[in-house]
Amino acid sequence: MLKKFLKDYKKMKKFFIHEGTVPTVREIREMGAVPPLYVLIAEETYSDLFKCIPLTELGIFVPYEGVPIFNFKDIPLSLCCLPFWIYLSKEILIKFSRTIAKTDEKSISRCLEFVSKAKIPKKGIFAEYINFEMERLRDLNTYSMLSFIEKIQ
Repeated sequence: MLKKFLKDYKKMKKFFIHEGTVPTVREIREMGAVPPLYVLIAEETYSDLFKCIPLTELGIFVPYEGVPIFNFKDIPLSLCCLPFWIYLSKEILIKFSRTIAKTDEKSISRCLEFVSKAKIPKKGIFAEYINFEMERLRDLNTYSMLSFIEKIQ
């Protein structure tokens, strides 16, 4: 059943324009993506370049003990960290995301610690899911990094 779900999930890989607000550290943002995708802005590494941790509402695919989970009072949503980070530019975050919540420094520290220690499995449904999410974010990450390099030259 999970294999079929992941197969159907992979077919929906799309991004759309959200026209959000200027990003800041500690925000949890919903990316304009189908299927849904969320990021936690962990730090601003350089001017207009942010280190972000992808979050998922598909906790069933995350087999780690102690994975940081975000529950919201106003939104019927639970999100958990995926075990990698990406870099997103201010431009990408404004154009393709919107703020849904803010968190605190302690939560960011827990997420960064989790990401630095978690190992991504090489096989299985979770490995497939993580690879799908990495692939889906690859172009946004690459664009953000290349834009940053171009800006500093």
